Amino acid sequence: MKQVMDNRGFTLVELAIVLAVAGIIATIAIPNYLKALPKIRVNQAMADVSGLMIKAKLRAISENHAYIVVFDTSTNSCRLYKDSDHELDADAGELLQTVNIGVLYPGIIINFNVNRDTKGVPFVAPLYRVKFEDLGGTVHASEVFLPSGSAMYSGAVYLIPSQDVAASRYDRNRAITVQAMTGFIKTWSHDNSYDGEWY
Repeated sequence: MKQVMDNRGFTLVELAIVLAVAGIIATIAIPNYLKALPKIRVNQAMADVSGLMIKAKLRAISENHAYIVVFDTSTNSCRLYKDSDHELDADAGELLQTVNIGVLYPGIIINFNVNRDTKGVPFVAPLYRVKFEDLGGTVHASEVFLPSGSAMYSGAVYLIPSQDVAASRYDRNRAITVQAMTGFIKTWSHDNSYDGEWY
């Protein structure tokens, strides 16, 4: 008579080998993931802020109302307003959406630590982390998107992991720029040098 063997399961040795391999993989992967996390967060913050600006521009065109994006460096956030009263300012009752960068992306702030803006022009005092400038040279911490598809100001907002501000790490600087005439919105990354290039 033939004896049937029951082979449904793992031996203790097989289980120990699998756990050892999983531990080795985790030991390698977790530090690499933690090292990459600030770059992942700053890229996602840049995508969310530029997405909010694109949303403002498209809604301004489709609804024939100005939309305003206001940046607040003290709360590390940006807010979207619908200019219902056509005064081209952000009133509390017109608030539609807030993106709190510091809460959604811990460690990411509105700031920079490089020497030149996205046009290659050296930064000069006073240093603005958010700089949208009108034709008269007045600097604003907001951008107004008009029903024509254009923007009221040209300028940029800068994002960076907070740990990079004092460090000599430049490759995680990000910028979102707007051109007034066209309302064109562009995202930028920086190379890893103080006087380096935006691309």
